[in-house]
Amino acid sequence: MRPEYERIADLFGFVLPEGPKGGEAGRKLPAEGRDAAESAEIAASFLKEGNVAEAVRHYRRAIEQRGAEDPALLMDLGAAHEFGDQLPAAVEQYLKALADDQTATEARLGLSSVLRQEGRFREAISGLEEALEAHPEDPFLWAKLAEMLREAGWPKRSLQAIQRAVTLKPEEAYFHYWAGDLLLAMERYDEALRSLRAAVELSPGDDHYLLLSGVAFWRLGRHGDAVKAVDLAGQLDPDEPAYGVLLAILRVEAELQPQSPGGKQSAADLDEYARDKVRRWLRMFGVPADRIDR
Repeated sequence: MRPEYERIADLFGFVLPEGPKGGEAGRKLPAEGRDAAESAEIAASFLKEGNVAEAVRHYRRAIEQRGAEDPALLMDLGAAHEFGDQLPAAVEQYLKALADDQTATEARLGLSSVLRQEGRFREAISGLEEALEAHPEDPFLWAKLAEMLREAGWPKRSLQAIQRAVTLKPEEAYFHYWAGDLLLAMERYDEALRSLRAAVELSPGDDHYLLLSGVAFWRLGRHGDAVKAVDLAGQLDPDEPAYGVLLAILRVEAELQPQSPGGKQSAADLDEYARDKVRRWLRMFGVPADRIDR
């Protein structure tokens, strides 16, 4: 176990779980699928590689091999089109899937996602709410609804939706993180910290969860704990130089003893992309972004 995990557990006061066990390597796939299932598997592998054209080709082949317009394959084909920003084609496949099965959750999710990208939030939200009528115990549907409600400008409704997702699947770190991020935006820092603590406990290797926890600590006036959280985030991602600069600035702002010169990252060493990242982070902490230029 990485030593910084123990420091994370100490900061948040939780016991670390056992590490995950390794999985088996995937099998080698043929160039062309011998049946619909194998063609769909090949399509999924191409989609993972970002090759949309080949993914679409193999999904279409799978549909032909199945001999009927299987709603599941139509949804997969729609998702491939959506991944490739081929939105009209994606809508066509999602609607075909819904024509065969009005309660098809994935099709409603896909269609809502496309509508969201087109800025048609009310229609997108309505589609998800219909899906939830059929599947009220699906935590991922509630999380998707929360995302759309937040983007549409309804944070309170969004919070209710993500809290429902957390209740249904409390072991999902991302739901706790998402709730914490929303609560930070709503300036409900105590609640945000509780959600982010849960996310860190479930996934102690995620540096972004620690960064947001640092924001919550800082906003609550717990500057020492905020600095510890950012320091740990930087240890989890040592290739991210922005953490070192952020840490140095926060130490100055909190009037804490600076790091030794050998461990201090200089803002002058950062490219403009990394400097912009530090500015964004500083704004999250409520620290003037121009501190990076001093």
